[in-house]
Amino acid sequence: MKSLSIKVVGLTLALFLSIIYTICIVFCLIWPEFAMYKMWAPLLPGFFWINWQTFFLGLVESFIWGYFLTIIFVPIYNMLNRKMCKRSEERRVGKECRSRWSPYH
Repeated sequence: MKSLSIKVVGLTLALFLSIIYTICIVFCLIWPEFAMYKMWAPLLPGFFWINWQTFFLGLVESFIWGYFLTIIFVPIYNMLNRKMCKRSEERRVGKECRSRWSPYH
């Protein structure tokens, strides 16, 4: 099985979080009574409702969060993926050997 690339997954997740952040800000501008922006303040240091500086700060911080999560996720995934593939390969080869050399064949 192919391992994941930190660069590709990082960019994908960073863009995803940035798009979600932008959608939430637009949602808050259209329907301010739902106040979704309060969710962003604890996650994004320096974010306050809303001016251009804090919007772009939140956008950059969302992007950074995407790479941060990737740096944690991808190595763990790749390590577990290697171990699982190695075990399944050992089982597959073991079954072939047992069936070929079995005295009950």
